[in-house]
Amino acid sequence: MLNGRQKEQLERFNMLRDLWRKAALGLLAASVILLLFGTVAYAITWSYLGHISGSTFYSPADSVMWAGYTEISTYRYVYGSHHLFTYGDRVFDIAQAYNGTEYPALDFDDQRQGGGFHTALHATTWYQTNAPVFNHWRFDDNGDGRREQVRLALYPPLLHPGHYYYDQQFEDLDFPYYRNSGELNSSAYWVWPWGARITSEWMCKLFYEPNNTFSRQCAW
Repeated sequence: MLNGRQKEQLERFNMLRDLWRKAALGLLAASVILLLFGTVAYAITWSYLGHISGSTFYSPADSVMWAGYTEISTYRYVYGSHHLFTYGDRVFDIAQAYNGTEYPALDFDDQRQGGGFHTALHATTWYQTNAPVFNHWRFDDNGDGRREQVRLALYPPLLHPGHYYYDQQFEDLDFPYYRNSGELNSSAYWVWPWGARITSEWMCKLFYEPNNTFSRQCAW
């Protein structure tokens, strides 16, 4: 059994190891954008926010939460991430409930801090994952033209107790004239093929600030 100090050292080691992985993924994404489109791309600066877990059969049993940003003089992007998330033994419950028309999904939804639909961010089409993806939807919750909510549905038959990552990009459309703050609510969903939820479980809020600092408030 590990004592308290050993557990703290192990957690710090795992955090640093994941940070290197996240940095490598960010540099890889920037390189791919530069290669494919010939445009200047910048790496993502990540912040580690710790572990979370859900309680329902369609929620990840464990996830390492991260938030990040990319900012230059003309644009600002904010990122939410489930890193090294796993459904563990729940994949068997998901497979049992799956009948070819229902899928587990992960969702990020931007709101003002404290709730409400005065959203600041717009979910882009950019995301990266190693999970088997059924579909990727972006939603406009309040008719303001910004797609503040995004949902990634996964193929249940291909899931296994291994680990995956899912990084999602949001653009701050008011930048550089105004620096927004807000919260990215992360939830686990059980959805129909067109994206509508059957049921859901709220997991965590990732708070982002104008100075690109991050914090969290989670259910578990």
